[in-house]
Amino acid sequence: MTKIDYETTAKLIENQMTSLLKIIDLENNRKKVKVDGFRIKYFPSNNRRLNERMKNQSLGKVMDKKKIGYQDIEAICRFEPRIKFIQKQLQSILKIGEFTFEGHHVFVNGFRLKNLRHWVSTDGEDENHGDPYSDILQYLSWPCTTSCKFCLHKGDPPGYFSKSKYSWITPLNEIETRIKYWDPENNQALFNKSDYNFFEILTHPHFFSIAMKARKKTNRCFNIVTGGAQLTESMINSLEQLKPLFLIVSLNSHDPRIRQSVMRDKNPNIAIYSLSSLKKRKIPFAVSLTACQEIPLESLKETLIHVDRTNPYFIRVVLDAYTKYHPIALDIKKSLERWKKIVRLVRDIRKKLQSPLIVQPVMFEECFFDSKRNRTKVEGVIKNSPAYKAGMRAGDKIVSINGIQILSRPFAKYLLWLCAKGGMREIEITAKRQRQLFTFKLKKSYQEDYPYFPYKRSAPIFFPYGLVLLHGLNPFDVLEIEKIAEKFNAKKILFLSSLLVKPSLKEYVRSLNLFKDKDVKLYIEVPINRHFLGGDIIVGDLLVVDDFIASVREWITRNSCKPDLVIIPSTPFTKWKRDLKGEVYKNIERELGIPVALIECARIFNIN
Repeated sequence: MTKIDYETTAKLIENQMTSLLKIIDLENNRKKVKVDGFRIKYFPSNNRRLNERMKNQSLGKVMDKKKIGYQDIEAICRFEPRIKFIQKQLQSILKIGEFTFEGHHVFVNGFRLKNLRHWVSTDGEDENHGDPYSDILQYLSWPCTTSCKFCLHKGDPPGYFSKSKYSWITPLNEIETRIKYWDPENNQALFNKSDYNFFEILTHPHFFSIAMKARKKTNRCFNIVTGGAQLTESMINSLEQLKPLFLIVSLNSHDPRIRQSVMRDKNPNIAIYSLSSLKKRKIPFAVSLTACQEIPLESLKETLIHVDRTNPYFIRVVLDAYTKYHPIALDIKKSLERWKKIVRLVRDIRKKLQSPLIVQPVMFEECFFDSKRNRTKVEGVIKNSPAYKAGMRAGDKIVSINGIQILSRPFAKYLLWLCAKGGMREIEITAKRQRQLFTFKLKKSYQEDYPYFPYKRSAPIFFPYGLVLLHGLNPFDVLEIEKIAEKFNAKKILFLSSLLVKPSLKEYVRSLNLFKDKDVKLYIEVPINRHFLGGDIIVGDLLVVDDFIASVREWITRNSCKPDLVIIPSTPFTKWKRDLKGEVYKNIERELGIPVALIECARIFNIN
């Protein structure tokens, strides 16, 4: 290296580090290190002093992936890709130089963000900000005491989630830091580092101390998902101190032998008897039943009847699905037939139960069993809620709310949410039941009766006035397709949907007269989830960039032509437009040479 090359390189590094050290500190094995200079490798006679204002500064995150305690950059970059950019900058510098302090080499293998207030985001950037579980409690995820045969994490793609045993456990000091910068009342928090890292939080050794610190900052409802094995009388006594809270108990079977078999629960009666204790303490809860193939349908039916007697807020039946990496990996065609048998059982028993009964994924039942989609059908009514007391029932179809005509389920949900948020204590609903119209006055009392709970900020679990309406396709989102087409002046449009949404989308395209009297053709294709998760996964939000690329190429081959434009819903991507693998959606456009547009829309929530 000549002296001119050295000076140029040194100046470049100085400029880079001057900028970087304003936002990060350098670390060695999680200990802050001081740096005041650097030198170019293989040019040892020169030592470049860093700018004076950079002295005594340092940093720490992930440079050496083998170091325990540092976070995985690949997982974080979906939600905060600037961290990845910082890592690449440091790695590029360390390839050609080394840091020094007072003339001696300083080893660096990590970095830490300096001013965390600059890394706080709002609910405009992450819609879940403000929710105690999403912002804080999920990071208490800890190894389960059960080992469910159907556990989704047993199907994690290699290296995606658990690169090493328990490497996903969040350090206690990080959780406390998150609480420090958490502002639930203004829906602000530090950026998320994962949307896929929860096991059991009630097993965490510091669960109550952390939960109590979070409780001091908000009176919002704590939504807790649990396998139920920890719900002893003592645990439930302690949970009472955290009210208001809401539990989703993954019971799966009321038969001790079956629960013990499918969940490997050493003491299955703890979870089974916990439902009565929760009811006694008036802690609202929902019950989750994963309808895995080892549970006979008759046993599922008996469990539904048993659970209904405990007055749950609602019951959900989960259609189990597995990635290609899971030991139970199944074929989609066989799974569809089995799922349909489960839904037939649910539809048969639903009207015999008092508790709302939901199938998850929430659009599966409508997609395969209803002749008309996105109807304003009431899926269920929460017991003792204003809707329940007014006489509304599952199956009622909402016609109007306070005189406003309702044409779609998303609009009905939104209007009910607005009424509840505005504190309206009485609303009037006109509904159709067996071809007859009925008018109901839903009145909210100041003290609601168990199991209904009026926490406005607990979406998607909160059902205003006790009316259980599932998410659906928003017609206003469908109308955006026409606007996007005009923007790109496209005549041949390929829309990449999902198996569950496609029927509703086709129905709306027809009923809304999209592209009427225009020389535009809209094609709807369903990509197959095979490049990342595979198996029998059919939820579109779990598709990745490679799935979309493959789908477009297959369509081109079949049709012997290229589309002018590819449109994809935004829901498989984060706010930074990155998929589950952290890949940017624009890579679809780069790979295919075809314009790609995202249609901004809300996720069709399952009940978490």
